[in-house]
Amino acid sequence: MCGRFSLNTSAKDLAHQFKLIAEPEWDARFNIAPTQNALMIAAHADGRLAQAATWGFQPPWLKDGASGKVLINARAETAAKKATFADAFRSQRCLVPASNFFEWQTQGGQKLPWLLHLPDMPVFAMAGLWQQQETGPRFTVLTLASCGEAQSVHHRMPWILPTDKMEDWLNGSSGDIPEPEQTLGAQLQKYRVTPNVNKVAFESPECLLPVADEGLLF
Repeated sequence: MCGRFSLNTSAKDLAHQFKLIAEPEWDARFNIAPTQNALMIAAHADGRLAQAATWGFQPPWLKDGASGKVLINARAETAAKKATFADAFRSQRCLVPASNFFEWQTQGGQKLPWLLHLPDMPVFAMAGLWQQQETGPRFTVLTLASCGEAQSVHHRMPWILPTDKMEDWLNGSSGDIPEPEQTLGAQLQKYRVTPNVNKVAFESPECLLPVADEGLLF
């Protein structure tokens, strides 16, 4: 799955990499959590536009603005058939830019975070869906079965789109769900990071620094 991620890059670099029609308002974030604002990139008449959006789809049974469990991930394999996601899968797709994401394993009664990243891509795009609510746009991240290094940490991983597949995803010309091994997720690498990442309020470049994993057995 994807339950926390970072986007530690500049608005200028985002605009250049994703060919945006305008620079978004953005300051580097190191520990983005569900229900917080992040950036999503959607297709508009003039081109791609990035805007702030709340992470977590609001299911039909949860009234706008009410507290309750939002849907931060959607299974790519079934999203097109689920009532909550079907409309968005057809016509409201987005890219969710990220520098990395975090997953946890429990060891000796402790939740230990791992950082997963693509060494050759400082920022990548996760496939997402978005919805418009009275309080503003919201998004969810699509996931696939894990493979490669990600598989040893969690059984699901974000669907990471290569650059040459982004446009097809955004314009809806492709609805095919790839095999996990055929996606950039197969190239993910991981390393241990500080348990301070567990705290939603911990927002620091320290989130990205590797720490020793001595004594951990897998």
